[in-house]
Amino acid sequence: MIMNKHLSGNLFTKQALTVKETALSNQIAKYLSLRGFYHDRLNSGKIRIGSRVVTLCREGTPDRFCIISGRIVFVEVKQKDKKPTQAQLQRHEELKAAGAVVLVTDSFNDFEQKFKAALAQLSESF
Repeated sequence: MIMNKHLSGNLFTKQALTVKETALSNQIAKYLSLRGFYHDRLNSGKIRIGSRVVTLCREGTPDRFCIISGRIVFVEVKQKDKKPTQAQLQRHEELKAAGAVVLVTDSFNDFEQKFKAALAQLSESF
């Protein structure tokens, strides 16, 4: 059987093939890079390095961010038909209250549409 690391699911079961979050995040990164936006990936939680525990971003922090005309836009990348966790929803509200734009997306087309709308909204505010 040929495996595609960018897809999850199975052609031979009822689980539909969907693009993995990492692959979608990479598509979004390429899109932002090609358009000259500063962007990066964020990691949340804790990791162990030897005997030390390092805290990364706060729990629920979106997967990616970019900066547009001095404003920050966060992007929460989800697998198709998956919803943000309660911790993610709480963090999104906190970020919005601080003036950030937060997009939640489960496909590239959805991201592109929401990102263009956010660009238009941000350009109107300047």
